[in-house]
Amino acid sequence: PMDTEDDARRAFLLEGVAVEEDGEVLMGPAAMAAAYTLKAPGEISLGELVEGLRKLASLELSARALRWLAVKAGAPNCPPAVRSWLEAVLQEDGMVDSFAELHPSARDRFTCWDQYRNKRYENEGSRIDYIIVDKSFFQQHVARGAGLDGWGQSDADSSAAARAAATLGGLS
Repeated sequence: PMDTEDDARRAFLLEGVAVEEDGEVLMGPAAMAAAYTLKAPGEISLGELVEGLRKLASLELSARALRWLAVKAGAPNCPPAVRSWLEAVLQEDGMVDSFAELHPSARDRFTCWDQYRNKRYENEGSRIDYIIVDKSFFQQHVARGAGLDGWGQSDADSSAAARAAATLGGLS
């Protein structure tokens, strides 16, 4: 738990973050004029809201409540600039996300977690390991290998199997 309000303010970035075309990262009010806004000043992500409720108010939200909030907020779990770039690469350039193509019903298979908040054990994260392939090349040459490891779960595509895989079945 946070000891002071200052600790809480430092743990949750409220200034705004953006990136210029040349890769320069801007924070604070300057972020509003940048080429790509990752987070507008004063905004927090749904994950930060939930974490704040947990740490500051000792309030735990159920998985059902979290899904409801996510649907109502309508906010993606990645910045719009990143999402639109990836969608453009896939659609306009005729590429495919090989993992999504091979495992279309897999849920919550993340490869990056917030280590500061130890989110790997809750399996709250994102994917950063996209293997993007030309669509026609993929269709001609793909060979499906072994399926996803379910780590003892009956449905290898489930969130529970993804959580088990993220923690080596609870060993790590």
